[in-house]
Amino acid sequence: MKVSVLAQIIVGVLLVMVINRMAYFGFTTNYSLNCFSRTMTEQIYTHEVYRYRFLCRYILYDVDKGLGLFMDEQGASQRLLYRDPYASNRFYAAIYYLNTFFMILTVISSVLTLDIPQKFIITNGERLFFIFFIAMIVALSSYVIVFYDTSSYFFQVLMLYVYFKFIDRHFWRTIGALGILTIISTTNRESSALSVSILSLLLLTKFGATQKSLAGVGDPVTERRAGLAASFPQVRFVVDECRRAHFADQVEQVEAANR
Repeated sequence: MKVSVLAQIIVGVLLVMVINRMAYFGFTTNYSLNCFSRTMTEQIYTHEVYRYRFLCRYILYDVDKGLGLFMDEQGASQRLLYRDPYASNRFYAAIYYLNTFFMILTVISSVLTLDIPQKFIITNGERLFFIFFIAMIVALSSYVIVFYDTSSYFFQVLMLYVYFKFIDRHFWRTIGALGILTIISTTNRESSALSVSILSLLLLTKFGATQKSLAGVGDPVTERRAGLAASFPQVRFVVDECRRAHFADQVEQVEAANR
């Protein structure tokens, strides 16, 4: 790793830590309601479209549990209680640490992506400005504080890194890795469809409308099901089937109890 790249990563990490601290504890959101406690999170984010965004929800619960070793669950500042009557300072801190962690990973992935040889012509000063711009725009535009937005940025940048780094040498392995990342990203947020769109555009731009690129994308005409486009609906299907099976088990248990 180049010294300049390492220095840029260190600067980016420190920048994220400072900016996120200011954004999460120096300001109060006017748009986020009833999402600063586990009780309300369970009520809101387990229904409708939110039920598909479960990856970082479970990670958030683990972070909150880990903070329980150092912080009491009870107690919240007035600014949080105003937005959520069940708010907890510990749960809000868990959101802060989780989003800061994924923002750091986003910055690191961005630096490594821009450092890929023969892909981007950019100076060190321009790269530092880009890092600063990413950290600022993400932190200051987070008018809704949730647990899945920042992590979705990381998955998008990570997929771009994998594509630019390996697509020329290992086409099918790269497509497979991107498919796996798409599945993981979809369990976090359905914005993974945007990543699929960007990657599909990059494939078609690089290789043209050839059988190879269409197979990588997932061509409905040639019925190629292993491409990137197939990953997104497959996650939805599996989640819905699991929920139906869980609901059916609950119904059977209720019926058995009433006999």
